[in-house]
Amino acid sequence: MTRKRSQTQDEHEQDTEIALFRYGLIAQLIHDPSSAGEEESLLREIAAKTYTIPYSTRHKVGISTLRRYLKLYRKSGFEALRPQERKDARQPRAIPEEVLKKAIALREEQPNRTTRTIVDILQRDPSLKGRQLPNVHTLTTHLRQMGKSRYLLAHTGRAYKRFEREHVNSLWQGDSMVGPWLPDPSVPGKKRRAYLFCFLDDHSRLVPYAEFFWDEVLPRMERVLKVGILRRGLPQAVYVDNGYVKLVIM
Repeated sequence: MTRKRSQTQDEHEQDTEIALFRYGLIAQLIHDPSSAGEEESLLREIAAKTYTIPYSTRHKVGISTLRRYLKLYRKSGFEALRPQERKDARQPRAIPEEVLKKAIALREEQPNRTTRTIVDILQRDPSLKGRQLPNVHTLTTHLRQMGKSRYLLAHTGRAYKRFEREHVNSLWQGDSMVGPWLPDPSVPGKKRRAYLFCFLDDHSRLVPYAEFFWDEVLPRMERVLKVGILRRGLPQAVYVDNGYVKLVIM
């Protein structure tokens, strides 16, 4: 009981310290009311300064945050400036299962990979186009709760290795991705989206062949596969998004 009461007292003192800091930011506006224009000018001046913010690594306070503090105080007084725990505190916002699985796979593949890098990779993944993608903070919370933080993986002693076939031409993986906007050769002055089609040898990571096209249709993938075979030989199997095919020499 003593430990629990002490912890509660510590949290109350921390909340009070934070509330006092917030009050100090807006005190001038509270006790010396100004016109709307003057108040906005003062808010910009306050936001432009740097601070030692209690229990935070930040050193700036945004204008919108200052407006919120001012509104809370004017409505409910000093107590409203204490940190308010959200009803969904410690409950991360939902992430689509497919997106979360890919994020976990990326972290397990390289435990030192930062969450920012994982989010960047997910954003470039064409298979996730149109899906709701998480921000860095939300994904960090999910990964930590699932035991997939960089720290935990570094201390579990478990090694995660890349999936890799044993021999060259054992498996080729094929995919396409959205490319850059380029000048349209058929319509001067206009730009057109290009698409990259590519195959990758799973063992050597060598690219048998890749080519940009103006559209994203199946015959483009077929052409890239054909040229790759002519250049590097016949693979035993091919894997693309829609299936796994074993190739047999007739």
